[in-house]
Amino acid sequence: MKLNSLLNIIIVELFLSYCSFGQRGNVWVFGDSSLIDFNNPINPTIGRSPIKSRGTAANICDFSGKLLFSTSYNPDIFQPSGIQAGEVYDSLNNLMQNGDDLKYGGWYYEAVIIPNPSDSNKYFVFHIGVTDYYGLYFSEIDLSLNNGLGAVTQKNVQINNFKADDGLTAVKHGNGRDWWLFFRKASLSTSASNTFYKYLITPTGIAGPDTQSIGAITYINSYQYFFSNDGSKLGCVGYQGLVETYDFDRCTGILSNNRTIRQNFLTGPYPGGWSGEFSNDKTKLYVSDHGIDSYLLQFNLLDSLPSATVDTIAHYNYPQYTGGMLKLAPDNKIYWSCVWHDGITFSYPYPDTTYNMYNMNLSVINSPDSLGAACDFTSYSFYLGGARTYLGLPNNPNYDLGPLAGSSCDTLTVGLNEIAAYKNNLAVYYDAGWQMAFVNAKGLKGKNAILKLFNLNGQLITTLKGTSNGEYFTADVNMQGLANGMYIFQLSTDRDVLTGKVIKN
Repeated sequence: MKLNSLLNIIIVELFLSYCSFGQRGNVWVFGDSSLIDFNNPINPTIGRSPIKSRGTAANICDFSGKLLFSTSYNPDIFQPSGIQAGEVYDSLNNLMQNGDDLKYGGWYYEAVIIPNPSDSNKYFVFHIGVTDYYGLYFSEIDLSLNNGLGAVTQKNVQINNFKADDGLTAVKHGNGRDWWLFFRKASLSTSASNTFYKYLITPTGIAGPDTQSIGAITYINSYQYFFSNDGSKLGCVGYQGLVETYDFDRCTGILSNNRTIRQNFLTGPYPGGWSGEFSNDKTKLYVSDHGIDSYLLQFNLLDSLPSATVDTIAHYNYPQYTGGMLKLAPDNKIYWSCVWHDGITFSYPYPDTTYNMYNMNLSVINSPDSLGAACDFTSYSFYLGGARTYLGLPNNPNYDLGPLAGSSCDTLTVGLNEIAAYKNNLAVYYDAGWQMAFVNAKGLKGKNAILKLFNLNGQLITTLKGTSNGEYFTADVNMQGLANGMYIFQLSTDRDVLTGKVIKN
């Protein structure tokens, strides 16, 4: 078999594997101290977190699935104006150095974490103001500080200053390294619009905004925007009832082919559209409503008229069980968070005495790719170990989404096209017992050599410097602790660049 044909097979297999979750989203923190660890997806485990959030929460793990840090707002911390503020917590559940007073408040989709493509130790927390702190901000975290626990090195850097929808979301660029960030300017009765704002995060910085007007006009600022697991579709659910889907081009950032599945209700009572989620195979769309009552709905996206296929999967009477966020988990199940309501006031934070089956469990769609009752919905079936939930779940994108294979943008400076053209004068052998990669090069032109190890997202893992011995270079690279998969070596001299690959298993 020719090398290029073999590599094409490998590329297809890698692309298919990227359509499922990897390690970086394997731990969820949310609600009142809730934590779920999906590193064993067959049997997720529960723990405790420092978070007490009725809505907005976000977190990220390293490539082995270990929690790095999380962010939410704290109802016990108020600014002088009485406004709640966001916080960042380290991997030990402590407030990170300089991790207080991030400018976002008590909404539901106000923050998202994006790795900095230029430095594997740095991360952006993007956050928006919905009721207060109007605008889009970023804060930057450097995990190389404080013995790996990190510190917030830049905080509340304002990118724009207008009121935003409660709907911040992100998705990987088609090159598998850069990121698209999406949100909408808040739409009120005097400024209704259908304009998306898009930023592109690359190693050179934050570019944008680009704008695109598409889809239905929005009239309020309560919307959730969410991408399918493979990034090819964007969904929208609004409190006035709007349900829409769009096709998305990860290379260009362009939305197209919008389908309005349910229109806005311009007069009340509203359906209270709260959240949506695609099944992993993108054939089903689930929507959570909480208006007079709470509903979990399923739409069949394979039908030419999805609105006609609506199926009520669950119905809860108002006000005790109010349906909140839906999210596809690493075990390919969809989890639904509901808040307990006493019928009089919305209790946040919960009193210390308010523990019951409704706020101590999540409901689960066990087979979301299946139609109707076959989706196997189980009400209040996932116990949180004594922690409690509100309306929110982590606003985490699919961190492990890889390059869009076969597209015009599926490569980086070091990427799959270079693998297909690599020369035999750089050989890499991986020993699983030693968890070491042995690198040998010949025919080098130049004396000083730099060896770099990248993952397939283009992130730099390690760098070694040395000198070539005549035309030859050798190095032993420790790959212990790295996730299984394909890695790319780049050997540079002052006169040549060689590229090779290795599969760690």
